[in-house]
Amino acid sequence: MSDFSEKSQKNSAYQPFAFKLRELREMAGITQQKLADEAFYSLPYITKMEQGLRLPSRDTLDSIIKVLRKGGLEETSLKELEQICQNGKNQSRRSKVDSGVGSALANSAKPHYPGDTALQLELKNDPSIASWGSPKNYSQFFGRDKALVEILQVLQQSELGKTIIIAGLGGIGKTAFAHEIALKAIELKIFDHFIYESAQTVLLNNGKIEQVSNPSAWSIFTPELSFKGLLDGMACHFSRRDLLDDNIPISLKLRELNTEFQKNRVLLIIDNLENCNDPRLVFTYLTRILKQSNSLLVIISRIIFDYLEGYPVKLDPLDPAVAKDFLIHQAKIQNVNALNIESKFQEQALDKIIEATGGHPLAMQLVVYQLKFFSLPFILENLQINYSQKALLNYRLAEGLYTYIYKEVWNRLGTVPKKLLTEISQHHKEIDENELLNLFEAVSVLLPGQAFDLWVAVKELVQAGMLDVVGDLHKNYKLQPLTIKFLNTELSKQWI
Repeated sequence: MSDFSEKSQKNSAYQPFAFKLRELREMAGITQQKLADEAFYSLPYITKMEQGLRLPSRDTLDSIIKVLRKGGLEETSLKELEQICQNGKNQSRRSKVDSGVGSALANSAKPHYPGDTALQLELKNDPSIASWGSPKNYSQFFGRDKALVEILQVLQQSELGKTIIIAGLGGIGKTAFAHEIALKAIELKIFDHFIYESAQTVLLNNGKIEQVSNPSAWSIFTPELSFKGLLDGMACHFSRRDLLDDNIPISLKLRELNTEFQKNRVLLIIDNLENCNDPRLVFTYLTRILKQSNSLLVIISRIIFDYLEGYPVKLDPLDPAVAKDFLIHQAKIQNVNALNIESKFQEQALDKIIEATGGHPLAMQLVVYQLKFFSLPFILENLQINYSQKALLNYRLAEGLYTYIYKEVWNRLGTVPKKLLTEISQHHKEIDENELLNLFEAVSVLLPGQAFDLWVAVKELVQAGMLDVVGDLHKNYKLQPLTIKFLNTELSKQWI
């Protein structure tokens, strides 16, 4: 798949963006070649965007805007470019629906309901749309057996309205874990079926970040991932066409969906809660919908918000023994011979990968993929390259990985937690409370005039999955190995 959101064909929806990009580039006095070089994309990519053949992904657009900003353009012009890009994507999406599924509807005998959401039931069965109602089909489940047994026991003994919160860094395996929970719960007849809705906006495909197009009924006509869109998505799952009328009050939809959840034993999984328009609203009303029903809510989120109440499950990286099995499995399915042959080299290579990635599943998967093209030392070295060294910017093998895992949570952190995290990363080991306090006092000196609260800073880091707290009465604090490597790259400085 390309880094771009649409196919390489001329589309009238792309023309306003093409015109505006060319206009702003020329205003900034930047050539296409310079824009391509400084944004770290090829010249043909930039050319196709200005010809109206492509629209950029979110990260591509961010890189372009950063270059244009250096050219002295005003923020209002850059915001306008962002809006024009989004408008183009929305228009293109609607055009595809109107020309494809929409035309089929016009010839059918099915009644029409006001609003675009009336098309969602038809789109649900359209093979051109991504899988509905189920996350990616994971070929094998690794290393969460103890946690899985624990959750299944909770599901069997749970009081009505119980919620499970699955948290952890991006790529740690939260979705795969929830998928396994759903399959086992249905196999054990705890639930009749499950509903899966995702607010995921980007994915990592072989190291490259790509926009997610239409992951579910929730997002196909509501790109802002609103609560109303989620209700329409659930209405699709229950085949309640009557609830897709835009004129129906949300209060009525809530009551009707509550009735459906009472009639069915459903495991409702909401993935990537942090990406939706109003996470608090979504969580509050979903718990109300499921109240006094035989259904249960599973929330998957990178951020542990204060208002999330339920049974918490935090996923950590895989332990070394399981990580080895995971790597061997990845080597087989990706046909990487270097790790398929049992030898002294294989054992050493597996150990080095696990040490470098800390057992993070997505990082290990990417390393295996890159072994098709690069040597292992080169790949592992790239995990810790300091990106402030300009000579190294042309081969950032791990940039997409770090951006996917950390950018969103990093940008949510305040200045004090960021600085404290950076100081902790220099120790490369667990630290106790006294060491943490000393580091915090050092941060206070570095950031004069700012309000400080150690507890608030630590809480913010823990909720974002960036800092682990271990111990019962006596606490120690540590960072995951991959997080330390990410911080050492100083990539976050380029996200400002």
